[in-house]
Amino acid sequence: MWTPDRAPRSGEIIPPITPRIIFYEFEEPLIFVANIGLSEFIFIKVDEVDSRNIYLATLVSQRVLNAVERSLLSLRGAMLSGPCYIVEMGFGSRVLWYWECEPSDIPDHLLPLRGVGLAPGARMIADTFEQINSFFSVRFSGGDLKRETMPFQTFKKLVDGVYVAARKLFAPHELEKARSATFDFHIHEPAFGSLIISIEDPILEGAGVERIMRKNDVKLDQLQEKFIRMRNKFFDDFNEIANMARNYEIRHDVADKNVNILRNVVDLLPADDGKFDKVEFYGGEKGGERHGIIIEEVAAKRLRSAYDFASGRKKDIEGFITIINANSYTFVVKDSSGRQVTCQAKSDDFTSLQRDDRFRSSARVKIGGRLYKRELRDYMVLESIPVFL
Repeated sequence: MWTPDRAPRSGEIIPPITPRIIFYEFEEPLIFVANIGLSEFIFIKVDEVDSRNIYLATLVSQRVLNAVERSLLSLRGAMLSGPCYIVEMGFGSRVLWYWECEPSDIPDHLLPLRGVGLAPGARMIADTFEQINSFFSVRFSGGDLKRETMPFQTFKKLVDGVYVAARKLFAPHELEKARSATFDFHIHEPAFGSLIISIEDPILEGAGVERIMRKNDVKLDQLQEKFIRMRNKFFDDFNEIANMARNYEIRHDVADKNVNILRNVVDLLPADDGKFDKVEFYGGEKGGERHGIIIEEVAAKRLRSAYDFASGRKKDIEGFITIINANSYTFVVKDSSGRQVTCQAKSDDFTSLQRDDRFRSSARVKIGGRLYKRELRDYMVLESIPVFL
């Protein structure tokens, strides 16, 4: 990690720095591009000490500059894309001293915020080129996810979750039940700080793929195109429910319609355990479209609630009431097999039941609603008042 007490190098042979492109200024250039010899650098002012300006400077390619100017790549991504320097300038923009650093040496407080680009208010800006060019990318941030380290268990859980989600969400129907070796993804080196997991286009090879192609009369390029269409459909459908979750609870019919998406993303959402507090799903430019969805804690809770509802299966059960708990608006029904189900009624419905003399222990009823499997006792959210038999 760079610190000011590290021995610097003299900048006396470096000519005065003259901005070629100024991205942002306030009384003086604060973010700009300048040439030193034949090389181009992005400079960002990070401090001022005794009338001397301190800059973070990074050697960049034209590809990086183009991506920054198009708001595809964040300023942070640009500053970590090549060899870095801490530069101390005096009067006349003369370089007094400089420190040569690796990107990993730069203290986090000297770097721009993650996902922030040149365009004010722009969202979903990539921090790495791998995100820009990836087939699918997920960025987790906040909580326990530090730039230097993170819990191994958290890392494994998130990597496994992205892998499972990619296979389940993007495989065309011809490959839904294929063996795991039939197709796979290459993954780029995960980026820490936040955790960025970027995967490339699916790899389809081997005898299993050839059998599927013959059976379904489909060509390899058609299968690959179907992956892209499935990815684009995921972003279209998930964006609809994510927008809803940011503003209000998700309607039950929408949850039912999108239960497959909810099932495969629920383990990638922020939870109360504080491991991370934001997740971003990103689809790169491959396939001709760019996609991005941000989920933070409030929306995540609503998405989890929607999944909890949609994951239950509709069922009717007949049995006898064994327990009534007025405080929680619940009662327990035991069916002919001996299985017991805790039934959750709406408060108004429970009040109506309490006025009915038939609502008592040993009463035989027919109940209907969403049944959820539980280890000790199954749980049902009633959709209507039970019918007394």
